[in-house]
Amino acid sequence: MSRSLRHDIHAKYAKFIGEIGLYSNQGQKMMIGNGWFEKSSLAFDRNKAVRNPLE
Repeated sequence: MSRSLRHDIHAKYAKFIGEIGLYSNQGQKMMIGNGWFEKSSLAFDRNKAVRNPLE
């Protein structure tokens, strides 16, 4: 957006960015609803590894 001198293009880009955000949010909700969304990775539990090193 910074390379264009036309202000109407800036407004259209801003509008599209908002629409893309809503579209991706709907897609994420659909993936969660169908069980397709992966569970986020968790930090390694070092205390558990010390107590049970072979698990």
